Amino acid sequence: NAVAIDRKGRIVVAGQHESSFTLVRLKPNGGFDRSFFGRGVFESTDDHLGNNATDLTIDRQGRIVATGGRSGYGMSVIRILP
Repeated sequence: NAVAIDRKGRIVVAGQHESSFTLVRLKPNGGFDRSFFGRGVFESTDDHLGNNATDLTIDRQGRIVATGGRSGYGMSVIRILP
């Protein structure tokens, strides 16, 4: 699991929720950032991504790059545009 803060002070958390590769973005005040996938949560049940987001970074342009996977199946990398 991982946490990063973007230039606007928004908090991005990577992890797992109900066996899904999951990213959550919060506003600086801790509330869900509903501009991020409509509810503040990116959650994938795509087996190709695996079931756990394990690390992330946010580049200078605000793009989120996250890694993860599933034990024994390799690694996944995704990039989410701002």
